[in-house]
Amino acid sequence: MNACAAFRFRLPPPSVTALLLALAFLAMPGARADVPREYKLKAAFLFNFTKYVQRPSALPADSERTIVIGLLGSDPFEGELQRIARGRRSGSHPVAVRVLTGLEEVGAADLLFVPAAEEGRFAALAAKLRKVPVLTVGESGRFLDDGGVLAFVRDGDRLRFSIALGAVRRSGLQVSAQLLSLATLVPEKGQP
Repeated sequence: MNACAAFRFRLPPPSVTALLLALAFLAMPGARADVPREYKLKAAFLFNFTKYVQRPSALPADSERTIVIGLLGSDPFEGELQRIARGRRSGSHPVAVRVLTGLEEVGAADLLFVPAAEEGRFAALAAKLRKVPVLTVGESGRFLDDGGVLAFVRDGDRLRFSIALGAVRRSGLQVSAQLLSLATLVPEKGQP
């Protein structure tokens, strides 16, 4: 199912709410003008992805367990993602944003954002993360080929995202139907 056209005007009502919430973060006082618009959008989407992707139920459900958004290697958001997450919760969980420099830190993240400059480095650790319940998010279609779960894709002046269904299945993550309806779904290799 290709729901990219849904971004134009045909979003289902729950998705409209999520999108408006993401955009509301951008209009908040204190937003940094020097952060590129693309990264402001990506920051809002990343925060909201934590609400629509759940780790396997075997993991602790403690409402005080902090959801960690990891940034591999550097912070291309220039603090914008930290500003969005500060004092906010994802469901009942507090959220923390951390720059992760060591590969051993990556497995502790709930969501791992891999900037384009780090995608080559991700390819080396993708096998390690293949069956770990971490939502890996990159910035190119190639990221999905390397084992990533979700990738932002620019389509002209629009920002869209694709989700690799095989990577979701292997990781054990539960992705909500609302998020899937907004994505371009990439079937598992060998599947129609």
